[in-house]
Amino acid sequence: MTCTLRLKYVKLLPQVVCTIIDQGFGIALHDQTRLFQRYQRVSAPGQPRSDGTGLGLVFVKTVVERHFGEIAVDSKVGEGSAFIVTFPALTV
Repeated sequence: MTCTLRLKYVKLLPQVVCTIIDQGFGIALHDQTRLFQRYQRVSAPGQPRSDGTGLGLVFVKTVVERHFGEIAVDSKVGEGSAFIVTFPALTV
């Protein structure tokens, strides 16, 4: 797993981007649309069973959005996933 932080500018406004990348099973494109919905769980063939409730990413999305941020996923089955969290950077 890799975690990176970087600063980027969109229309001259600074943003902090956190990218978390794994080399796991990956998530099919048709399942990615359900990731941030309540009680949704996805799995890939051969992936060990997980006993989650399907609320983890819903909670993460809620917290990110309440801090005026965004979360996105980029994933391919068999290659792993990247979750990208973007927040407005505070300027002093």
